[in-house]
Amino acid sequence: MEEVHQYAKEEGLHQALVIKFSQDQYDIQDIRKMLPKHFGTQGRCLVGWLARRHVLIRFDRHDDYVLAAAKSVNYLVANGQELQMRIFPWTITFNHKEETSKASVWISFPNLPPMLFAKLSLLSIASAAGKPLAIDKATQEKSRPSTTTVKVELDLLGKLPQILRIKFVDEKSGMVIEHLQKFVYDNLPLYCTCCKRQGHDVDTCRLISTNNRDSGLNGDIEEADDPTIVEKFQGDLRQMLNEKRQLHGIIEAARIDGSKAVLADSNIHDIPTSQGPQRIWLLSLLIVP
Repeated sequence: MEEVHQYAKEEGLHQALVIKFSQDQYDIQDIRKMLPKHFGTQGRCLVGWLARRHVLIRFDRHDDYVLAAAKSVNYLVANGQELQMRIFPWTITFNHKEETSKASVWISFPNLPPMLFAKLSLLSIASAAGKPLAIDKATQEKSRPSTTTVKVELDLLGKLPQILRIKFVDEKSGMVIEHLQKFVYDNLPLYCTCCKRQGHDVDTCRLISTNNRDSGLNGDIEEADDPTIVEKFQGDLRQMLNEKRQLHGIIEAARIDGSKAVLADSNIHDIPTSQGPQRIWLLSLLIVP
């Protein structure tokens, strides 16, 4: 695996993003002009089609990559029209038929002790959730001491900490001080392990709902397909069973035409709290000044 990562680095893919557009009629030359302006890059960036509706953009400069990954505006304006897009970090497991479970998310740390606002300590704390990318402007300018915010590239399927136990040493007394730090995720996307898309989970997946609806319908159809059962009924009920049989034929035709769905399990481990079930991952971090 190390060799694969080395190859990716040689190709500049360690600083690459995938831009997924909502439509595929855009001209690549226009996109090559618009994306660097949109991201405000200072160095060179290579832009090209990776797959249908997917553009790969590689950055020469790491600060340009961080700036683009931290971008919150997900549309381009061209000829007075908004081109909707979504930004994902490129991974070696990229598959244009599935969306990655990696996402760049702002994480706030309310009531963090002011002495831990130093860049090194912030990056250490944020690394408990993923790969730190950027620190917000207010933190850099020291204009908001009540909280700090860090942009982090994280895995939506990973164990995301809700509380972090931080231990640091008081220089004067030499005592080890403990602080429980809350993680607040800003607009954390959901991820569906069934259809492999960001934006929803298995509980609200339309693909699963369709499968469940079809399964329930198939149970009724099995009875409707038995002529001895249908013949027992008269009037409206008999007509309803016959209509279900016809609908079953339409569904089967659609499946033969190429529709296919696979249902996957997802395990969520929750801890009961006074505010309801919450996923809590408690770590220890020692910061020595």
